Amino acid sequence: RVTFHLQNMVKNIKMLQNGDIDAFFGVDTPALSDFSIIPLETEPIYFVASSELLKKNGVAPDAPQLKQEYLSRFSYLLSPKDSHFRPKIDLFCEQAGVVLSEMVTISDFSLQLSFAARSLGACFTPKTVLSLMDELNLNLPPDKSLTALKVEGLTSVTNLSFVLHRLAYRTTPLNGFIRAFQDTFAEGF
Repeated sequence: RVTFHLQNMVKNIKMLQNGDIDAFFGVDTPALSDFSIIPLETEPIYFVASSELLKKNGVAPDAPQLKQEYLSRFSYLLSPKDSHFRPKIDLFCEQAGVVLSEMVTISDFSLQLSFAARSLGACFTPKTVLSLMDELNLNLPPDKSLTALKVEGLTSVTNLSFVLHRLAYRTTPLNGFIRAFQDTFAEGF
């Protein structure tokens, strides 16, 4: 039986340590001696904004990348400071000497994208979330369509992995589930 839970990393770690779950899909999972971490993909981070917001701030929607100097022109929909994702953005901005205007803190990337599609702010997202952006764009007018741009100098990545307890018995179904994750990412998820 497979049951999916959408919850934060802290909860997943605790549940795996307590034996309440067999495995979880991890994003930037910390190395813990109790866990076996199976890497799936290392993905870049993108800046996302509506065409309307890009144009309003002097950025062409078809630009090859976003220059650092333009970052401070936008208001942002950002992940919480205690997330595993946000410190990457904060460190990059600190090193680049960029100050972001945080409008709203939202832990869910799909909500960030929904608000960005209303031109309420820009956001940062890992590559795998761009498929949600593409789905949103199917129903958006051209001025509200979202564009993902790489940011000049932003080299931080997000590490996706399948995580299980080091002592877990790997049943045939569990191994099949691991292979399914690996195949999905190998095919360019």
